[in-house]
Amino acid sequence: MFKKKILQTYFLKLEFEFFKIKKVTIIDYYREKCNKIINNQLILELLKKLDGKKIKSSNYPYEINYKDKNYHLTFRFKKKQTDHLWIRSLSKN
Repeated sequence: MFKKKILQTYFLKLEFEFFKIKKVTIIDYYREKCNKIINNQLILELLKKLDGKKIKSSNYPYEINYKDKNYHLTFRFKKKQTDHLWIRSLSKN
């Protein structure tokens, strides 16, 4: 049975390299793979930590250290939009 994905979009000002991000959409895919520790609020906090960082598109998944834990964040830009990130997954090492 096909499970419908839930998308949540947040307005969040971030800058990666020379891209100015205005919106972030989090896809609930991570919930299928992760435990209750990971949630949308944690993903938003991790994104804020990346504000102003040099992130290259070849660095997927992007590794982030947060509160002495390592996370892998997988994201991409929405089709033909450099101001809108789509977050696909977050995993904890």
